[in-house]
Amino acid sequence: MNRRGFWSLRQHDRRPRINLDRYALAQTVTLPTIATDCSGVCYSPVTRTLFMIKNSSNSVYEFTEAGVWLRTITTTGFADCEGICWMYDDVFGISEEDTSSIVIVRIQPGTASLTKAGGTTINTGLGNLDATTGGGFEGVTYDPENHKFYVVKERRSTAPTYLGLGVYEVRMNGSWEIIFDAPTKLGATGLATDLADLFYDVHSRHLFLLGQETERIIETDLSGTVFRTSAVPAPMTQAEGLTFSTDRSTMWVVGEPNEMRRFTVF
Repeated sequence: MNRRGFWSLRQHDRRPRINLDRYALAQTVTLPTIATDCSGVCYSPVTRTLFMIKNSSNSVYEFTEAGVWLRTITTTGFADCEGICWMYDDVFGISEEDTSSIVIVRIQPGTASLTKAGGTTINTGLGNLDATTGGGFEGVTYDPENHKFYVVKERRSTAPTYLGLGVYEVRMNGSWEIIFDAPTKLGATGLATDLADLFYDVHSRHLFLLGQETERIIETDLSGTVFRTSAVPAPMTQAEGLTFSTDRSTMWVVGEPNEMRRFTVF
Protein backbone atom coordinates (compact mmCIF):
# COMPACT_ATOMS: atom_id res chain seq x y z
CA MET A 1 0.00 0.00 0.00
CA ASN A 2 1.37 3.45 -0.84
CA ARG A 3 2.17 6.01 1.81
CA ARG A 4 -1.01 7.96 1.21
CA GLY A 5 -3.18 4.88 1.62
CA PHE A 6 -1.34 3.61 4.68
CA TRP A 7 -1.42 6.84 6.59
CA SER A 8 -4.90 7.77 5.47
CA LEU A 9 -6.44 4.59 6.89
CA ARG A 10 -4.26 4.57 9.99
CA GLN A 11 -5.08 8.19 10.83
CA HIS A 12 -8.80 7.85 10.18
CA ASP A 13 -8.85 4.64 12.24
CA ARG A 14 -11.96 2.59 12.87
CA ARG A 15 -13.68 3.70 16.04
CA PRO A 16 -17.19 3.33 17.52
CA ARG A 17 -20.00 4.35 15.22
CA ILE A 18 -21.57 7.75 15.53
CA ASN A 19 -24.78 7.79 17.56
CA LEU A 20 -26.43 11.16 17.09
CA ASP A 21 -28.69 10.66 20.12
CA ARG A 22 -25.73 10.66 22.49
CA TYR A 23 -24.31 14.17 21.93
CA ALA A 24 -24.96 16.96 24.40
CA LEU A 25 -23.86 20.60 24.32
CA ALA A 26 -20.52 21.10 26.08
CA GLN A 27 -19.47 24.56 24.86
CA THR A 28 -20.73 27.59 22.96
CA VAL A 29 -18.11 29.81 21.34
CA THR A 30 -18.18 33.09 19.44
CA LEU A 31 -15.18 32.55 17.22
CA PRO A 32 -12.50 35.24 17.52
CA THR A 33 -11.02 36.74 14.33
CA ILE A 34 -13.92 35.48 12.17
CA ALA A 35 -16.47 38.29 12.08
CA THR A 36 -18.78 36.78 9.45
CA ASP A 37 -19.26 33.94 6.96
CA CYS A 38 -17.87 30.92 8.84
CA SER A 39 -18.81 28.26 6.32
CA GLY A 40 -17.06 24.93 6.96
CA VAL A 41 -15.01 22.97 9.47
CA CYS A 42 -12.86 19.86 9.71
CA TYR A 43 -10.84 18.16 12.41
CA SER A 44 -7.23 17.05 11.95
CA PRO A 45 -6.12 14.23 14.29
CA VAL A 46 -2.53 14.98 13.30
CA THR A 47 -2.59 18.42 14.93
CA ARG A 48 -5.66 17.79 17.12
CA THR A 49 -7.05 21.09 15.93
CA LEU A 50 -9.96 22.43 13.88
CA PHE A 51 -9.64 24.11 10.50
CA MET A 52 -12.43 26.43 9.42
CA ILE A 53 -13.08 28.32 6.20
CA LYS A 54 -14.63 31.72 5.60
CA ASN A 55 -16.42 31.98 2.28
CA SER A 56 -16.24 35.74 1.68
CA SER A 57 -12.45 36.03 1.94
CA ASN A 58 -11.71 32.31 1.43
CA SER A 59 -9.39 32.45 4.44
CA VAL A 60 -8.62 29.33 6.49
CA TYR A 61 -8.48 29.54 10.28
CA GLU A 62 -6.97 27.09 12.73
CA PHE A 63 -8.51 26.74 16.20
CA THR A 64 -8.05 24.48 19.19
CA GLU A 65 -10.73 21.92 19.96
CA ALA A 66 -12.17 24.48 22.40
CA GLY A 67 -12.32 27.28 19.85
CA VAL A 68 -9.16 29.22 20.73
CA TRP A 69 -7.70 30.92 17.64
CA LEU A 70 -4.24 29.73 16.58
CA ARG A 71 -3.62 31.26 13.15
CA THR A 72 -5.17 32.70 10.00
CA ILE A 73 -4.10 31.44 6.58
CA THR A 74 -4.78 33.77 3.67
CA THR A 75 -5.57 32.48 0.19
CA THR A 76 -5.14 33.63 -3.41
CA GLY A 77 -7.04 32.54 -6.50
CA PHE A 78 -9.89 30.61 -4.88
CA ALA A 79 -13.54 31.13 -5.85
CA ASP A 80 -16.14 31.20 -3.04
CA CYS A 81 -14.84 28.42 -0.80
CA GLU A 82 -17.65 26.75 1.15
CA GLY A 83 -16.22 23.54 2.59
CA ILE A 84 -13.02 22.02 3.93
CA CYS A 85 -12.07 18.45 4.84
CA TRP A 86 -8.98 16.82 6.30
CA MET A 87 -7.65 14.00 4.12
CA TYR A 88 -4.43 12.66 5.68
CA ASP A 89 -1.12 13.99 7.07
CA ASP A 90 -1.15 17.75 6.30
CA VAL A 91 -3.38 17.40 3.23
CA PHE A 92 -6.82 19.01 2.98
CA GLY A 93 -9.56 19.41 0.39
CA ILE A 94 -11.35 22.73 -0.17
CA SER A 95 -14.60 22.95 -2.15
CA GLU A 96 -15.41 25.92 -4.37
CA GLU A 97 -19.03 26.85 -4.94
CA ASP A 98 -18.53 29.03 -8.01
CA THR A 99 -16.62 26.37 -9.97
CA SER A 100 -17.80 23.09 -8.40
CA SER A 101 -14.14 22.18 -8.02
CA ILE A 102 -12.15 20.72 -5.14
CA VAL A 103 -8.65 22.03 -4.48
CA ILE A 104 -6.19 19.78 -2.61
CA VAL A 105 -3.68 21.73 -0.52
CA ARG A 106 -1.03 21.15 2.12
CA ILE A 107 -1.33 23.05 5.39
CA GLN A 108 1.89 22.65 7.33
CA PRO A 109 2.81 24.13 10.73
CA GLY A 110 4.42 27.17 9.12
CA THR A 111 1.84 27.76 6.38
CA ALA A 112 0.65 31.39 6.36
CA SER A 113 -0.88 31.54 2.88
CA LEU A 114 -2.23 29.26 0.18
CA THR A 115 -2.53 29.73 -3.56
CA LYS A 116 -4.93 27.79 -5.73
CA ALA A 117 -2.16 27.44 -8.32
CA GLY A 118 0.04 25.79 -5.70
CA GLY A 119 -2.55 23.10 -5.00
CA THR A 120 -4.09 20.36 -7.12
CA THR A 121 -7.48 21.26 -8.58
CA ILE A 122 -10.04 18.50 -9.13
CA ASN A 123 -12.13 20.04 -11.92
CA THR A 124 -15.49 18.35 -12.34
CA GLY A 125 -16.39 20.44 -15.38
CA LEU A 126 -19.73 21.25 -13.76
CA GLY A 127 -18.98 24.93 -13.24
CA ASN A 128 -21.58 26.87 -11.33
CA LEU A 129 -24.37 24.31 -11.24
CA ASP A 130 -27.11 26.85 -10.69
CA ALA A 131 -25.72 30.36 -10.95
CA THR A 132 -28.97 32.17 -10.28
CA THR A 133 -30.65 29.82 -7.83
CA GLY A 134 -28.15 28.13 -5.57
CA GLY A 135 -24.61 27.86 -6.91
CA GLY A 136 -22.40 24.80 -6.90
CA PHE A 137 -20.65 22.67 -4.30
CA GLU A 138 -21.04 23.38 -0.58
CA GLY A 139 -19.60 20.96 1.96
CA VAL A 140 -16.96 18.33 1.16
CA THR A 141 -15.78 15.15 2.91
CA TYR A 142 -13.15 12.54 2.11
CA ASP A 143 -13.36 8.75 1.79
CA PRO A 144 -9.88 7.44 2.77
CA GLU A 145 -10.54 3.84 1.71
CA ASN A 146 -11.41 4.74 -1.86
CA HIS A 147 -9.49 8.05 -2.16
CA LYS A 148 -12.45 10.12 -3.33
CA PHE A 149 -14.75 12.86 -2.11
CA TYR A 150 -18.42 13.32 -1.40
CA VAL A 151 -19.88 16.80 -1.76
CA VAL A 152 -23.29 18.41 -1.44
CA LYS A 153 -25.11 21.01 -3.48
CA GLU A 154 -27.10 23.22 -1.14
CA ARG A 155 -30.47 24.02 -2.72
CA ARG A 156 -32.12 26.32 -5.22
CA SER A 157 -33.67 29.66 -4.37
CA THR A 158 -37.01 29.08 -6.10
CA ALA A 159 -39.66 26.96 -4.41
CA PRO A 160 -39.60 24.13 -3.75
CA THR A 161 -35.99 24.73 -2.75
CA TYR A 162 -35.30 21.05 -2.13
CA LEU A 163 -35.37 20.34 -5.86
CA GLY A 164 -31.87 21.81 -5.95
CA LEU A 165 -30.39 19.35 -3.44
CA GLY A 166 -27.53 17.13 -4.60
CA VAL A 167 -25.12 14.58 -3.12
CA TYR A 168 -22.16 13.83 -5.41
CA GLU A 169 -19.25 11.45 -5.51
CA VAL A 170 -16.16 13.13 -6.99
CA ARG A 171 -13.12 11.10 -8.04
CA MET A 172 -9.54 12.31 -8.30
CA ASN A 173 -9.71 12.50 -12.11
CA GLY A 174 -12.67 14.89 -11.92
CA SER A 175 -15.31 12.34 -12.88
CA TRP A 176 -18.44 12.43 -10.77
CA GLU A 177 -21.88 11.02 -10.24
CA ILE A 178 -24.97 11.83 -8.19
CA ILE A 179 -25.09 8.96 -5.72
CA PHE A 180 -28.77 9.15 -4.78
CA ASP A 181 -31.90 11.18 -5.43
CA ALA A 182 -31.69 13.70 -2.58
CA PRO A 183 -34.73 15.78 -3.67
CA THR A 184 -36.92 12.68 -3.39
CA LYS A 185 -35.33 10.96 -0.39
CA LEU A 186 -34.60 14.03 1.72
CA GLY A 187 -36.57 16.93 0.26
CA ALA A 188 -39.99 15.50 -0.58
CA THR A 189 -40.02 13.68 2.76
CA GLY A 190 -39.56 16.96 4.65
CA LEU A 191 -36.18 16.07 6.10
CA ALA A 192 -34.22 18.85 4.37
CA THR A 193 -34.81 21.99 2.34
CA ASP A 194 -31.09 22.58 1.94
CA LEU A 195 -27.76 20.81 2.55
CA ALA A 196 -24.91 22.84 4.04
CA ASP A 197 -22.26 20.21 4.83
CA LEU A 198 -21.58 16.50 5.24
CA PHE A 199 -19.24 14.11 7.03
CA TYR A 200 -18.27 10.60 5.89
CA ASP A 201 -17.81 8.06 8.69
CA VAL A 202 -15.30 5.43 7.58
CA HIS A 203 -16.50 2.93 10.18
CA SER A 204 -20.17 2.73 9.16
CA ARG A 205 -19.61 4.04 5.63
CA HIS A 206 -22.49 6.41 6.32
CA LEU A 207 -22.92 10.07 5.52
CA PHE A 208 -23.97 12.65 8.09
CA LEU A 209 -25.71 15.49 6.26
CA LEU A 210 -26.26 18.92 7.82
CA GLY A 211 -29.40 20.88 6.95
CA GLN A 212 -28.98 24.55 7.79
CA GLU A 213 -32.60 25.63 7.44
CA THR A 214 -34.03 22.66 9.32
CA GLU A 215 -31.15 22.58 11.87
CA ARG A 216 -31.10 18.83 11.37
CA ILE A 217 -28.40 16.17 10.97
CA ILE A 218 -29.41 13.24 8.78
CA GLU A 219 -27.57 9.90 8.75
CA THR A 220 -27.79 7.99 5.48
CA ASP A 221 -25.94 5.25 3.68
CA LEU A 222 -24.44 5.89 0.25
CA SER A 223 -27.73 4.90 -1.38
CA GLY A 224 -29.67 7.54 0.53
CA THR A 225 -31.42 5.22 2.97
CA VAL A 226 -32.09 7.26 6.10
CA PHE A 227 -31.04 5.60 9.36
CA ARG A 228 -31.43 8.39 11.88
CA THR A 229 -32.18 12.10 12.10
CA SER A 230 -31.42 14.48 14.92
CA ALA A 231 -31.96 18.14 15.56
CA VAL A 232 -28.73 20.07 16.11
CA PRO A 233 -28.57 19.76 19.93
CA ALA A 234 -28.36 23.54 20.42
CA PRO A 235 -29.89 26.29 18.26
CA MET A 236 -27.66 28.29 15.92
CA THR A 237 -28.15 31.34 13.73
CA GLN A 238 -27.10 29.53 10.54
CA ALA A 239 -25.43 26.12 10.86
CA GLU A 240 -22.93 25.63 8.02
CA GLY A 241 -20.25 23.09 8.99
CA LEU A 242 -20.10 19.68 10.70
CA THR A 243 -17.22 17.46 11.83
CA PHE A 244 -16.33 14.80 14.41
CA SER A 245 -13.24 13.81 16.36
CA THR A 246 -11.51 10.61 15.30
CA ASP A 247 -12.79 8.72 18.35
CA ARG A 248 -16.29 10.16 17.71
CA SER A 249 -16.49 11.45 21.30
CA THR A 250 -16.87 15.05 20.09
CA MET A 251 -18.97 16.71 17.42
CA TRP A 252 -18.53 20.29 16.27
CA VAL A 253 -21.04 22.41 14.38
CA VAL A 254 -20.03 25.86 13.13
CA GLY A 255 -22.02 28.53 11.38
CA GLU A 256 -22.54 32.08 10.32
CA PRO A 257 -21.71 34.61 11.36
CA ASN A 258 -19.02 33.18 13.70
CA GLU A 259 -20.54 30.51 15.91
CA MET A 260 -19.17 27.20 17.16
CA ARG A 261 -20.95 24.55 19.22
CA ARG A 262 -18.98 21.69 20.73
CA PHE A 263 -20.94 18.57 21.67
CA THR A 264 -19.64 15.58 23.60
CA VAL A 265 -20.95 12.06 24.16
CA PHE A 266 -22.77 11.60 27.45
